Amino acid sequence: MPDLPPDFKSDPGKNQPYRAAYPERTDVPDLTGLVSYVANALVVDEQATVESTDTRNGTVIKLHVSEENMGRVIGKDGRIANALRTLLRAASAGSKKRVMLDIE
Repeated sequence: MPDLPPDFKSDPGKNQPYRAAYPERTDVPDLTGLVSYVANALVVDEQATVESTDTRNGTVIKLHVSEENMGRVIGKDGRIANALRTLLRAASAGSKKRVMLDIE
């Protein structure tokens, strides 16, 4: 077998290499800043406000926009809201913290 990088180990049952699990991240990115940046790019003539609350289940990020801009932030069939949630999940993937987005 060729020389493998140190983070590879071999599976004794199948004799195939597999990559070790990533360690937990200690540098959690600024998720409220990410939501604020994307939301302010979507809304017109207004600032979207974002606040974050830590709970025992994870972090809840609340996004406040006016009724006129609610459709822009949610999108058709909720596609933009789901894309925002996917961005949050990807940004917080290594921290093992659950992040929830609440649009009000």
